[in-house]
Amino acid sequence: MLNKFSVVSPIKGKRICLDEVKDDLFRSSVMGPTVAIDAQDCMLYAPEDAVMSVVFDTAHAYGLKFKNGVEMLVHIGINTVELNGEGFEAFVKQGDSVKKGTLLAKFDKELIASKGIDPTVMVVITNAAQFENVVVKDADLIDLHTAVFEVIEGEVKEKKGNKKMNKNEQLAKDILACVGGYENINKVTHCSTRLRFNLKDETIVKEAELKKLNVLKVIQAGGQYQVVIGPEVSNVFKYIGFNDNGTSGSETKEKVSPVNKVFDIISGSFSPLIPVFCGAGLIKALCAVLTMLNILQTTDSTYLILSAAGNSVFYFLPILLGVSIAKKLNLNPYVAAAIGAALMEPNFTGLASAEGAVTFAGIPVMVSDYSSSVLPIFGAVIMLYVVENLLKKYLPADVHIIFVPFLSLLIVVPLTILIFGPFGIYLGNALAAFISFIMGKSAILTGAIVAGIWLFVVVLGLHWAIIPIMINNMALNGSDPLMGVLQGASWVVCGIAIGTFLKTKDTRLKEVAISGFIPAFLSGISEPILYGILFRYKRTLVISVISMAVCGALGGMIGVAATQLAGGIFTIFTYIPIINYIIVILVAIILPAVLIMIFGLGEEGE
Repeated sequence: MLNKFSVVSPIKGKRICLDEVKDDLFRSSVMGPTVAIDAQDCMLYAPEDAVMSVVFDTAHAYGLKFKNGVEMLVHIGINTVELNGEGFEAFVKQGDSVKKGTLLAKFDKELIASKGIDPTVMVVITNAAQFENVVVKDADLIDLHTAVFEVIEGEVKEKKGNKKMNKNEQLAKDILACVGGYENINKVTHCSTRLRFNLKDETIVKEAELKKLNVLKVIQAGGQYQVVIGPEVSNVFKYIGFNDNGTSGSETKEKVSPVNKVFDIISGSFSPLIPVFCGAGLIKALCAVLTMLNILQTTDSTYLILSAAGNSVFYFLPILLGVSIAKKLNLNPYVAAAIGAALMEPNFTGLASAEGAVTFAGIPVMVSDYSSSVLPIFGAVIMLYVVENLLKKYLPADVHIIFVPFLSLLIVVPLTILIFGPFGIYLGNALAAFISFIMGKSAILTGAIVAGIWLFVVVLGLHWAIIPIMINNMALNGSDPLMGVLQGASWVVCGIAIGTFLKTKDTRLKEVAISGFIPAFLSGISEPILYGILFRYKRTLVISVISMAVCGALGGMIGVAATQLAGGIFTIFTYIPIINYIIVILVAIILPAVLIMIFGLGEEGE
């Protein structure tokens, strides 16, 4: 007598007839017995104890291997790979062992639908050929305990070509040969079930031979050759020899340098924040214009509300950046946000003015101002990366949802404060001492060095150590030469924006350049350009450092000084001699713009 057992649904919802599914692959059940579900609560759970055999970076598809040998694919939506993870949140990683009822993922059904994408959840038994039969059960309303498949065991049937040794590598090699090799491929990517080829010449594809391989189906759609493989697609893809963006195999084989890895993380972390940087920067520029025209005063409630909208993004940067870095590193973004918020929590920041020594478990603590800072949250999220992965490796999967965030916060927040508090204070004091020393030696040297490193001083959050020097000079002498040489650096940002706008063919980058130029020009607000261009494209960063150093040296040589701590076009009369300051402005704008026109932004920006 054959053994039978049921497989329950991983999600609540209403069953949809397969004939209504808008995808040939799923509608035809070519990958195996399939159930289509209109999700009710948009929460995906493990139907049985399982190992996560597949978890896509975009969090839209999951493969589970149960103890009874059944392999299930859960694909949330049709073609949702195109959303690149937007609207999805995964709570597990590939290789995790999970217990029945473990929350695997959640998704935003309304957001998916608003993008014009079908949010229907597809549940597939992908290894049905290994059993005597797999029957789809009749059930319209589906709960987590509802049986959706009945599996009938028999003699195990080995799938054709199912070899243990390098089967995926051999399949990748055979597919490459059939599509015409590397030289015929413009791009190749993959979703949860298929390889997607953009080919130079589709006429040379050996389609008949391709269909004879251990693949489920070959489809031509949307200008692509799609080879349907099933849940093993990611394992085949890695042998194709292309990177995750689908670029050429020869590029993939090159080792990525540590510097490029760092820039990739920085760029990938700042990129999602660029629109809000630009928007907030424009609001700050608007506030500057309204006060300059005496339409508003800085004490007016209207001004304060507008100012809050503009300042909030930059003040709470550790929180926003924490979320973005965590997403880049595939961590829990809300734990990272909590770490950033802890650095700015009022009770903690109040310790800076508290009487007596501040300690944590008996260890002395130096309290810093973390608002608008970048380095501490980068360091904190990198520590979170190590801690979270270790915890998920050694803690049972069924306690991850509670104890991983708990222990991560417990470990990372104190470590961040203990490490970066003293680091920032000591480094800031050393920088202030160094600048005070060289100021008396050479104005040209001071301008070149201080302006040349100013970008990194701001990013590290060390500018607080320099401001007292400027204020002291203004109080004693009525003007400050240090602020005078540094303002050239602010105008260099405008030149970078102009050069980028003129050089790039990327319309989105043009938008970033022009929207970043406006606040920089009007009020000296450089963050949209700093994070939207300079820290995304290495060549612009080099050009900006050179240009800032030149303008700083020029400002020191011709004796520019500031009578106020202010920037932008409306404060031009607060610098003396004004004609010398105008010369610095012109050089600061023209030099980087010309250098970008000559040397470009780098391939990634053009």
